[in-house]
Amino acid sequence: MSSSSVTFSSRSWPLQRYARCVGVSPTRIDDSYAGSNPAAGGNSHMEWKVFEHSELTLLLLGSKDIIIHCGNVIHENYCLRNAAEWMRGINKGDSILFACRINNEIRRFRVQFKMTDQKSSIENCKDCASLLLELFSIKNATKMKNLPAKQSNKEEKQLEGEVAIKDVAQAICHKTSPQLPIAYQVHSQDIDQQQISLFLNLCLSDANFPAFVDSVEKELQQIIKNE
Repeated sequence: MSSSSVTFSSRSWPLQRYARCVGVSPTRIDDSYAGSNPAAGGNSHMEWKVFEHSELTLLLLGSKDIIIHCGNVIHENYCLRNAAEWMRGINKGDSILFACRINNEIRRFRVQFKMTDQKSSIENCKDCASLLLELFSIKNATKMKNLPAKQSNKEEKQLEGEVAIKDVAQAICHKTSPQLPIAYQVHSQDIDQQQISLFLNLCLSDANFPAFVDSVEKELQQIIKNE
């Protein structure tokens, strides 16, 4: 999405509350979508510092700057040019959850809109979100909740009969690959768990073992590529 050609007049909306995340945030910006609930404050492990004041305002300037302020105190201030590359949003009801990448860290904050004489809080939120959507992605939390779940790994295709070396290598390297026949999923009954543990500990005590494992992984990837 390109924001360079988007033009609009400056707008402002009164806010019921503003909150910024002071707890653990995702390491990837797209992870901010997972399990987020703007109305409830996001994931349960998130900690939020909440601000409520009659002068709380979200200001969207024609210069594509977004400012959240309370009187002379500015809580958030961003230029939204090229915001599609580093900003995301989730909308639910009268609230928007923002997630933006700053210096390889993810900053999260949320706002709840206030009702005005002309419009409800949800309508004000919708108005703001429709403008911001021209600048970066804003997803609807309700629609996200109704998306069908991804197919379980247990339902994935299982290989049968004679299996090619490439398929064996791919199954070892990638857990999402088709499952191998049952004969490939059990080890020899002549080797008990204690012997396996002893053998593994002996291998790990060898300083050359990590390099050997690395070589095996590279060779498996080569087999997958060449077969």
